[in-house]
Amino acid sequence: MLKVSLLEQESFWKVVKYLGNLQTPTSINTICRELELTQTELKHYTNFMQEVGFSFEWGETKITPHTFQKVFTIQLNLLEWIQFQAHFPTLSQCSNKPFHEDVKVKLIELENKNQDYDLFGPLSTLEQTLTPEQSNTIEIVESFGARTTDQLQLSIFEKECVTIKYNQKSYTVYPLKIVYFEGGLNLIAEHVSENILMNFDIPGVTNVQLENKEYQPQYSPLEVEAFISSLTAMHEKVVRLVLKITSHENFQINLNNAYFHNPCLFTNPDGDFIWAATLEPSPAVFEWLCELGRYVEILDPTSFKREFLRYCEDKLKKIA
Repeated sequence: MLKVSLLEQESFWKVVKYLGNLQTPTSINTICRELELTQTELKHYTNFMQEVGFSFEWGETKITPHTFQKVFTIQLNLLEWIQFQAHFPTLSQCSNKPFHEDVKVKLIELENKNQDYDLFGPLSTLEQTLTPEQSNTIEIVESFGARTTDQLQLSIFEKECVTIKYNQKSYTVYPLKIVYFEGGLNLIAEHVSENILMNFDIPGVTNVQLENKEYQPQYSPLEVEAFISSLTAMHEKVVRLVLKITSHENFQINLNNAYFHNPCLFTNPDGDFIWAATLEPSPAVFEWLCELGRYVEILDPTSFKREFLRYCEDKLKKIA
């Protein structure tokens, strides 16, 4: 089996894509020059490609492809399609991987084709209906302007366009999500006239006005998550927090979802429940972990664990 580290290398996928797209007899020397390979390395790659289903004929000076590009079809019923969509936020973490781009395009095409059966719009509505406001949500609102935050959250819930004033300019946008990074709340929205995704730090929003207009979002939830991942990836403080849940019954995510994204829950080979999410360390996150206490164990990253322990020490000093 190939090592995962090889799958992470752009050079590996450069060769695989080149050979996979080869349609006519091509000079061996030309291929080696373009891919920066020796003939021995090229031979190893074509052997690998043949093992996964491709076919090549080696001549004295040329390689001739004989591959029939099989098209794979996955049949999903409605329930399976909903469950498949639930993987999209996790898949968006691969946005910077060399093997992801072609698959992402296919997933977006599939999502747009079946948008009448979208999971995330109704799910967002259900979450906001069923999930009670937590204390840290109130803390967010009070810290960054109750009225502005409330208006934006309501527009997301109601799926309505708004015109906001930001840095002395007006933007008519379709709000999509509120996320926490770079030390504050940020609005992720789609610009109505330019059809582009934009990011606004909420403290910079000075006015919110509801627009009575219908708008169909141009970006799928998968594309929105990829956009958020690309933004947070630029900030050194953002980490992928991994927790081991020692008591599944007592594990509650009493944390506003603005603080984290791309969460996932799975079991490891030992049967332990593992929860992971991308977030930026903050007092609200630390307080949530304090509330969970012995019911969770921080597995990764160690830098976050050290910062959390310092927070706990400072908290104890204040109490003392």
